[in-house]
Amino acid sequence: VVLRWYDGYYNGDIKTRKTVQSVESNADQLVFQRSDQLKELYVSLCNGETNHPAKRPTAALVPEDLSNAEWFFVICMSFEFEINQELPGRTFAKNEPIWLCNAHLAATKVFFRSLLAKVADIQTVVCFPHLGGVVELGTTKLVEEDMNLVHHVKSNFLRGPSATL
Repeated sequence: VVLRWYDGYYNGDIKTRKTVQSVESNADQLVFQRSDQLKELYVSLCNGETNHPAKRPTAALVPEDLSNAEWFFVICMSFEFEINQELPGRTFAKNEPIWLCNAHLAATKVFFRSLLAKVADIQTVVCFPHLGGVVELGTTKLVEEDMNLVHHVKSNFLRGPSATL
């Protein structure tokens, strides 16, 4: 089993805002729009399309538009983790959440993305097992482990789809 990035949402600092809409968007719409732009940039980088700006939509991002935290998000899309490898792989193997404070200072043996985290000022990373995969959350804030939050996430978010009659 190999864990691959499937989907994600970026809700951090934005270096350059590019939008197609002239109407005001609410905060949630902006998060989804930015996340989509970052995913599109990742796909274009994978396909080698960075030298073809004329083919890209006017709101498309280029690498120079990104903050360090946005780069961390984009680069993490390319990672794959085997079971017991890194935080997602260990979370999957143990079927238990892993909470890492000071991720930007962690030894690479514990968190091999720590150098990327340092550049992006990512201080806390939390992984939760979910529906045969892993959800990874990261923040630029130092958040001490909170068992109430872990319990809340496990009981509300991680219980999976419920059957309705």
